[in-house]
Amino acid sequence: MMSALETSIAMLRTVGLLQSVWDNDELMRELGSKMVRRVVEPGTVLFRSGDVESTAYFIVDGALDVVSPQQFVIFTMSEGTFFREHSLLCSMAHPATVVCGDRQSTILTLEKQDLEAVLRRFPQSEAAFFDANASYINDLEWQAANHKTEQ
Repeated sequence: MMSALETSIAMLRTVGLLQSVWDNDELMRELGSKMVRRVVEPGTVLFRSGDVESTAYFIVDGALDVVSPQQFVIFTMSEGTFFREHSLLCSMAHPATVVCGDRQSTILTLEKQDLEAVLRRFPQSEAAFFDANASYINDLEWQAANHKTEQ
């Protein structure tokens, strides 16, 4: 069985956004240690549509439902899924509400400020990360700016 840190690192290595830093084991260990494990009870709302935050989520065990404003389950995300990883680059409003499904779930979260703090300790990896994601960051910032003007 994997330790909590090994689980965190394994989850991080599935995120394409972080591919440019996967080969830096020390950075990945530090980033994994920043992840927060949380047990979520059935029916618990993780966030609501329109909430703005800078958190990425990883489902370790269980399932989370993506719910429409009319309270219909649009789809269910299960173990091994990560989502909202773009929040590590640009804070944007959540397009839907996410609720813990019908059984207890375990998630890991990673905050944008923790990613930035770890990257600052590894300048070459930081540069590689931002270079690799530059066009994605520009697209996200454009979407965020246009979404604000539409409201």
